[in-house]
Amino acid sequence: PAWGVDEVFGAAQADEARWGHAVVAPGGVIYVLPLSANSVLRIDPNSDEVRSLGNLGGRKPKWVHGVLAKTGAIYGVPYSATSVLKISPFLGGSVETISNLGDGVLKWAYSALAPSGSIYGIPCYASSTLKID
Repeated sequence: PAWGVDEVFGAAQADEARWGHAVVAPGGVIYVLPLSANSVLRIDPNSDEVRSLGNLGGRKPKWVHGVLAKTGAIYGVPYSATSVLKISPFLGGSVETISNLGDGVLKWAYSALAPSGSIYGIPCYASSTLKID
């Protein structure tokens, strides 16, 4: 079949650069990390349901990139957020923040999953590499 737009669905906040990187969890549900949005965006392609998860405050830009860990959890490295974002798809998409990594801005922009299972945050303006076990 030809590629095209089938439909537009769901409602979203109407402000600047709301969400950034999307990660597909086991089961096919898509989780989108918040840039300026206050919540994680959850998109279920099976039902076209769109929901917001968590209340993550107004600091921005929060998280730019995320990785699906071997455990099935999704981790977002802090860009200007003070902590790592953890999304647990198998717990109904529960959202939490872990570790206080300070108030700096533009800290880590991207991340990678190593064969060991550790996640590495790639420094943007941070003076060190972030490792999440």
